[in-house]
Amino acid sequence: MQTKKHNLIMLILMTVVILLTFVSASLVATTLAKYMSSKTDNNSSVVAKFNVSEALENGGIEQVLTVKLKPGESVTERVLVTNSGDVLIKYTITVINSTNNLPLEFIGYTGTIAPGEADFICPITITWPKEKNDPSFSGKVDIIKISIQVEQVVEGS
Repeated sequence: MQTKKHNLIMLILMTVVILLTFVSASLVATTLAKYMSSKTDNNSSVVAKFNVSEALENGGIEQVLTVKLKPGESVTERVLVTNSGDVLIKYTITVINSTNNLPLEFIGYTGTIAPGEADFICPITITWPKEKNDPSFSGKVDIIKISIQVEQVVEGS
């Protein structure tokens, strides 16, 4: 009788142990599944190319311009801006009179160039106002610097 009772207790204990093993295994598996995940993707990212160049239309990037102006006259120089990159660019052309010997006025240019567009020719106008015709300007020269600032246009800004 003792053996039968002992066997029954052992059977109940083994059943409880097996049930607890299944419950704990399922808890471990579901808890671990929350922390482990994987994704296989064949997509790859590429960095966009930023490649912009500029040059004066009648020459290289740096050159000496011989511009002869009288009061009341203006001249237009052209800057060639090329966007060979993969991004939209914004450029600002600024004209700076380094020496300020003459009363010249400048009109720069601001614009955008999309990737793949052809070269863009930007006019820069240099004007000597007619009313500023004092004889003291005779024989003077100026050094004029053309500056181009280029930046990538970020979508949504």
